[in-house]
Amino acid sequence: RDGEHNKRPSRSLINFVLMGNPGAWKTRLATALAAVLGKLGLFVYDQLVVCGRSDFVAEYEGQTAVKSRTFLMGNLEKIIFLDEAYSLTTWNQSVGEPDRKLSAYSGEAVSEIVAFLSQRVGATCFIAAGYEEEMLNDFIPSNPGLERRLTNRVWLKDYTVDQLIGIYLTAL
Repeated sequence: RDGEHNKRPSRSLINFVLMGNPGAWKTRLATALAAVLGKLGLFVYDQLVVCGRSDFVAEYEGQTAVKSRTFLMGNLEKIIFLDEAYSLTTWNQSVGEPDRKLSAYSGEAVSEIVAFLSQRVGATCFIAAGYEEEMLNDFIPSNPGLERRLTNRVWLKDYTVDQLIGIYLTAL
C-alpha cells in the first residue's frame, strides 16, 4: 500500500505570493523555489515560466479568457511566475461612484487563473509577485478565489547597509 500512496500526485496547493520593494529578490526567490520544487520532482517539468500581463490579456474583449486558458494549459506541470502581478488587474472607477470595478479584461484573466488553480490542484505551482501595497489592494482582492488559492505569502524586506555588506563579504 505504501508504494501505491507514493505514486499518487500531490493534491495540495503549492502557490505563493511574493511581496517586496524593487530589489528585494522576488525573482531570485521564485527561481530558487522553482529549483527546489524541480529537484523534489513535484512536477513533470522543473521549468520556471516567467510571464506578465501580455501572456493573459488579449487585444479584444472576450478573447482574454481563451488566451489565459491557453497559456495556463500550455504550462501545466511547470512553475508559473507572474511578475508584477498587480499589472494584470486594472480597475475602473466612474465619477460619483464610491466603488471601483475590475476591468473586463482583468476580470476574464483572473477568473481563468482561479479556475485553473481550482481544477488542477497540485498540477502546477503559481507564483505571483509584486509590490506589497499593489498586491494587497489590487491583485488579491480582484477575485475572492485568489485569497484561498494563493495561501503561501512571503514578505521580503529591504536589506540594511550592514546586511548588504555582509552578503558581499560572504560572497568574496
